[in-house]
Amino acid sequence: MLYKYTKKMSYPYSKAAFFFSKENDCIIQWHTMLTFIAKSLQNPLLKNFKLGILGNTYSIFFFNKIFGKYIDKKFNNFIKILIENKRLFLINKILYFFIELWQKEQKIKKIEITTATKLNNIQLQKIQLCLEKKFLKNINLIHKIDPSIIGGMIIKNNMQSLDGSVKKYLYNLKFFLQKSL
Repeated sequence: MLYKYTKKMSYPYSKAAFFFSKENDCIIQWHTMLTFIAKSLQNPLLKNFKLGILGNTYSIFFFNKIFGKYIDKKFNNFIKILIENKRLFLINKILYFFIELWQKEQKIKKIEITTATKLNNIQLQKIQLCLEKKFLKNINLIHKIDPSIIGGMIIKNNMQSLDGSVKKYLYNLKFFLQKSL
């Protein structure tokens, strides 16, 4: 429920930022600035600023004093809108959906694979090539390690999950044996 709520609030800002930066041929710069601001605002000392408790005038002044030399004027105006609408706390979600729009534009599919042990670069490249052939898209492969799956791998994208882990096979075997008794 919270995901839908924050998406509903943050997605229009992400969309506006993405299409503005695309029209002005500065997607990479806006991505860099969004990332910089999002990471900077994770500092606990900036919590009140991020939540808009300080008031618009002081928040805008404060923002310009700290970050003004690192961002351009148009991005500064975008941040002012976030501050005025008390939406600066959504900056991480705005960045997330900005990246999602960018990947969609470039026909990049984000896929997460989970293995019990770390895979080397050659193994990851082979998996990525197989997935690119299957989906006919560029793949942004995210590798996670979870020793609890014992072996095999779990492949996930936004729409589906393929669990080829030993843990899943053992669970299915246990279920089958219990059912047949």
